[in-house]
Amino acid sequence: MIKGIGTDILNKKRIELLLDNKEDPFFKRIYTQKELAEAKEDDQILNYLSGRFAGKEAVFKTFKVHSNAVHLQEIEILRSELGFPEVKLHGKARELARSIGISKIELSLSHEKEYVIAYAIAIEENNI
Repeated sequence: MIKGIGTDILNKKRIELLLDNKEDPFFKRIYTQKELAEAKEDDQILNYLSGRFAGKEAVFKTFKVHSNAVHLQEIEILRSELGFPEVKLHGKARELARSIGISKIELSLSHEKEYVIAYAIAIEENNI
């Protein structure tokens, strides 16, 4: 059963402007250590970081809550073994998901020259 959907579109320029200063507090406030480590290994770091930011926003929207209910760093998006974005929730995000019956979040990211779009679906899986 679908519990929520979320989408986000981001102009990559917003992230590109911050890349010159990788010590900017923005990076530590938004991304997890694992995400930053994965980003360093990616030859398209702008696409990686932009996609993760848009993805986190889309996932957040699936919860249908106000902006202070969950921190974006509690939403982690890493590559699966097959290279697809995989959502992992931590802290308040995980607690909130459990409380509203979300057991899995599917995420799709798509990049274009200047923009990235993210689409998330929060799912309640029935164990029958």
